[in-house]
Amino acid sequence: MTKPTKASPEQQFGLSKVAPGIWFVQGDEANRPADSTDPTLIFLFGWMDAKLAHISKYSVAYRAIYPYANQIVVASTYEVFLLPKFVLRRRLQPILPLLTSLGVIGPSTRPHRILTQALSNGGSNQLNYLSQILPKSTPNVVTSAVVLDSTPGGDDWGSARYVFKMTIPNIFLRYPFYVFLVAIQVISFLLGRTTWKVHGPVRNAILKPDWLPWMSWKTTPFLYVYSKADRSVPYRHVQKHTEVAEGKGQDITRLVFDTSGHVEHMRHNPDAYWNAVRELWSKAVAGSK
Repeated sequence: MTKPTKASPEQQFGLSKVAPGIWFVQGDEANRPADSTDPTLIFLFGWMDAKLAHISKYSVAYRAIYPYANQIVVASTYEVFLLPKFVLRRRLQPILPLLTSLGVIGPSTRPHRILTQALSNGGSNQLNYLSQILPKSTPNVVTSAVVLDSTPGGDDWGSARYVFKMTIPNIFLRYPFYVFLVAIQVISFLLGRTTWKVHGPVRNAILKPDWLPWMSWKTTPFLYVYSKADRSVPYRHVQKHTEVAEGKGQDITRLVFDTSGHVEHMRHNPDAYWNAVRELWSKAVAGSK
């Protein structure tokens, strides 16, 4: 007797692969009420080296809250911090024809509403690379909001070492890889290809009112989710960033936890987490009227 084949995460969670590291989830568009103000599209950028089964838990939750919304799910790997920028941007190119087919970019008579979420620095960096290849204007988008979970981080070596310790437990593998990454960073800096502060570019990008072409600080609220117990992206890093962003005019809501670890806030505090997302989207809808 043959054992039943175990369903893949794609099959189990209804994700259709678009390209390596990119998936599409079809929303229940046929049953969307004419007066619905729910998102038409949700972007979900996972944290570095997250398993698809873990990212999919966010996708499933979004489908329960906003069943009519399509989703684009994007994974992140350690390569986000190693490969040249043009390679990383090229890997995200398959998203553009998908956005065209949905009517988000290009000619369309249908208004779109976009909710974007990025988790950790891996997710926010992927989102930043996508922002660099999107068209400068998307007039079809009438409502937008952004959720940043456990990001953006700072650049202290203590938190970096902790991330590597968690990612690569084997000390004989971790330290050579750590030295290799530092060498790559130094060489890239000396060649003028990057800044010394690894996460500086994404922090600066988030502070731009036109970071995403459908954004406007007057109508695009941000939700920052972070924790005082996060050792990978410490509380003080995100807190400092939100204070700078708020001072520049970004519409900010903070959801701060005391005990949940890195990207564990949804798992430990699901009610508070998803209530905050709902409230953020309601604010976005109200602000776009």
